[in-house]
Amino acid sequence: MVSYADNTSAQFEHFIEKMQVKADKVQGGAFAVFYKGEVVHKKVFGKARLNKNAVTEKTLFPLASVSKAITAIAIAKLIEEKKLLLDENFSLSGLKEKTNLIQILSHTTGYQIRGDYEIEKGLTYLQILNILKQQKKTCKNCYYYSNVIFNLSLQILKQHNFLLKDAIENLNIEGIDVAPFEQKEIVAYIHPSNRDPYLYSKYAITVPASAGIYASLNGATELLRLAWGYKEGIDQQILNQFFSSRAVANDIFRWKLNLPKSTKSYYGLGWRILKFNAHDSLFFHSGKVDGMFAFIGFMPSKKIAVIFMINGYDKKLHNMQNIMDFFINFQAL
Repeated sequence: MVSYADNTSAQFEHFIEKMQVKADKVQGGAFAVFYKGEVVHKKVFGKARLNKNAVTEKTLFPLASVSKAITAIAIAKLIEEKKLLLDENFSLSGLKEKTNLIQILSHTTGYQIRGDYEIEKGLTYLQILNILKQQKKTCKNCYYYSNVIFNLSLQILKQHNFLLKDAIENLNIEGIDVAPFEQKEIVAYIHPSNRDPYLYSKYAITVPASAGIYASLNGATELLRLAWGYKEGIDQQILNQFFSSRAVANDIFRWKLNLPKSTKSYYGLGWRILKFNAHDSLFFHSGKVDGMFAFIGFMPSKKIAVIFMINGYDKKLHNMQNIMDFFINFQAL
């Protein structure tokens, strides 16, 4: 664990205490706080499945939409290795016009189909693409958050002879994976309130690049450090392309979080960006399906970061608000 000055220790301890209170009320989870790229605090708790299999730092948690952030970093690594180009245009099944990774990863293809209703109804990805084929672009380069469109990145990977699993393995980070798993006992199963128990599986199978990746605390830690620039592997200039604001993304304000009035919201390439003021920007992604919640994010100006993953129910996003409060209120040295 990294040491830190007394005037920052109280801030960390206050946040950790608040998150611990919430953690005590869920099934199981994993939590880590970082300062200057190093772990300040980490904790695993609870059970992976009902009262079986204690959660460890190697337990794989479902990430839902945090999958987009990991898919994006996996693509960044392939770009680093000159195996992909961000601005190369492709003809893809489901779209009438060519598009590229910049538009797909930033949700700015101009097509407006989120796909959640169709996924939860049980439609296959091919059936949803057939619906998409009937659509026309509603605007040029406008933002519309879509699990279905983001998952088109897999078609581009496939045209370069990569599967999603290949791209993730290319990161060389143990503890990040997609189903099926060789050891099912290492997976943290979701524990929904009362809805469809197969809901998460529908997303994981239908749109894996958008919502089907799993990570352990150890794996998420290394991924975060790579994205944050504290782990070698991807040139900073390439990372900067992914963390540049590509589109205004005001959908986050519908989450009813208590954010500063000056907050501006954007989407980069697979990552959300909240600009609280001229100096402080939070780069993150969160994911939520009934029965699980995940968050990974970092703020370069304050040199802090958080990972939080649970396989329990958090209807009112209390954990999300606590995390936001920490990033907003933390006073850096």
